[in-house]
Amino acid sequence: MRQTAPVYYEEFIKDIPWESNPMLYTNDNMAAYYAAIRLINGDQPIETSINYDDTIWNYNLPTGDTRGDHTKIARMENCPEELYHCARFFQIHKLERKKKPSSICLRLNDSLRVLTAIMDKTEHKTLGVISTDDIIDEITCRDAGQSRLHSLFESLYQFYYFLEENCRMTLPVNCTTLKKLGKEAMRLEKATVVENKWPNIPEAYFDIILKGSCRIMRDSKAMPRFRAVAASIVLLSQLGIRLGDMLDLKVDSMFEEDADGLKMHYINYTVEKLSKPHAPKTRFDIFASPLAVESFNVLLSMRKHHHMHKKSDILILLPAQTKPNGHKTDGNALPRHAWRFAYGDYMLSNFWNECHMEWEGIRKTSFEYYHRDLKVKTRESVSIPASPQYRVHLCTYLFNHGVKLSYIEEHLAHLSEAMYGYYARPKDTRQENAEVAETFIKNVVVDNMTPIGLHSEELKANLLDFIDRKKLNVYTDMNEIMKVLDNEVAIRAKTGGFCYKASFLSCPEDPHTKNLLCAFNRCPNVYTFYYMADISYAKFKAHQEAYYANLQRGLKNAARKELINSMDILSRNLEPQLFQLDKEILAHGEDAIVERYPALKQIVEHLIEIKQEIRIWKTKQ
Repeated sequence: MRQTAPVYYEEFIKDIPWESNPMLYTNDNMAAYYAAIRLINGDQPIETSINYDDTIWNYNLPTGDTRGDHTKIARMENCPEELYHCARFFQIHKLERKKKPSSICLRLNDSLRVLTAIMDKTEHKTLGVISTDDIIDEITCRDAGQSRLHSLFESLYQFYYFLEENCRMTLPVNCTTLKKLGKEAMRLEKATVVENKWPNIPEAYFDIILKGSCRIMRDSKAMPRFRAVAASIVLLSQLGIRLGDMLDLKVDSMFEEDADGLKMHYINYTVEKLSKPHAPKTRFDIFASPLAVESFNVLLSMRKHHHMHKKSDILILLPAQTKPNGHKTDGNALPRHAWRFAYGDYMLSNFWNECHMEWEGIRKTSFEYYHRDLKVKTRESVSIPASPQYRVHLCTYLFNHGVKLSYIEEHLAHLSEAMYGYYARPKDTRQENAEVAETFIKNVVVDNMTPIGLHSEELKANLLDFIDRKKLNVYTDMNEIMKVLDNEVAIRAKTGGFCYKASFLSCPEDPHTKNLLCAFNRCPNVYTFYYMADISYAKFKAHQEAYYANLQRGLKNAARKELINSMDILSRNLEPQLFQLDKEILAHGEDAIVERYPALKQIVEHLIEIKQEIRIWKTKQ
């Protein structure tokens, strides 16, 4: 029979010596303490409890939540004797104020680590002689980012504030200074985030990681742990969901639907509203690419290597790894930091050279790595993409391949318009623009291509006339051409085309309208060439898949919109491109076209089938 609340919550932390800190607590505080514990644990029955004298306080309850277990453990094995009661009452004090166990453990563990490190490295063995400078030196000597520095300073500030205000201890540490340093670190971190956001992963690096991870996850002889990590990286890159949401996926999260005989896979996941920690989770279904399906199935198969696979429904159970100390990790409870450790170990073990290279947009991070050949631990400063950067890459990829903003928003869990600007990284540097403009001009002048778009013939004639009047040579005078054009015509890269802002048609004055037209390639100043047919075909297929998905779910209006968009892609881009491609094949042959434009290989080889597919599709109107 379930016990009454007061008795139950009193048993959560047994034998609290309230008399050890009479200045902090009285009997009047007991009600607040019980209420706080009740809020944290949600009246869930427990089989174990915390003993006050335990050196490890584990706040995890058997509620089925397997995420973040290690963040809810306070470790006091090396706690200085003089802080025996202080460390414990610090937690109780925070519990009373309804702080989350993960936050409490973070602040206490950080504080004890820093203080213990100071005592080990210096002659200062007691709190009475540890100064503000000692703390600053210990924190700043660590190879940590501004976010981590803020966390450390904030933890020490909270702990010392508690010691001074609640435990009435007089110590040679200035809490105000710690607070200011923490705020400054956070200011620098925010400035970095605003300026750099999460940069995209360089394409060359991403290709290496994705291809290598696909190879490893498909290799039945590879280390099971590495196969599981490789599959999770592939899944992360394909879904664009947050790391925590991926770690929450269940074995039954993927499901299949049939749309006109076409099998479509989806993955169901939940998202916690970060601004409302106690709010219910929101559920989403997102389309799973064939590669996402493959990686999901690999993760399912890898679960058999974990001893808890029959007792857990969590998808990602990393097979246990033997650490240098001989203890095995318990992969059943996989918090974010455990995955990040496994991820770093995987990257250094399989992409050593790449991890030690300089990559634009990849921040150097310090990682403790166990060198398997040398059998020693070493700390490396490495270039490893952070998990949010895979989300950035997918969003940018979708955007750069002409996928509608509305689809990107849905695909990335209702990404807001503001967050879209955070995640999308379209190219727009002056150097890139110069290269784009040069390519466009050579296409028209040297290769005699006619751009596909409104007023294309007029555009071509004017550009040729300009070159002729100026008596310029595109091979020797390109810098001069670019210098003149730079003041008259703006040529910019667009997904699957070019934006040629000349005097034919001006952009809308309304910036919102201009941005919308630009984002969806509806602007009349956008032009394409036949060798971009692969991009147009990919856009067409994306709308086609979205059409079937919406139709299957009974969303007829949404399906109709996707059908209209697919027809627009056909009429504006794909059909004119294929028409020109036909002419180029007749003039130069298939091999010559593919040699010059390798991306067209699949289009050229399946041109007849694609044309037939388009004819059938157009009957849906």
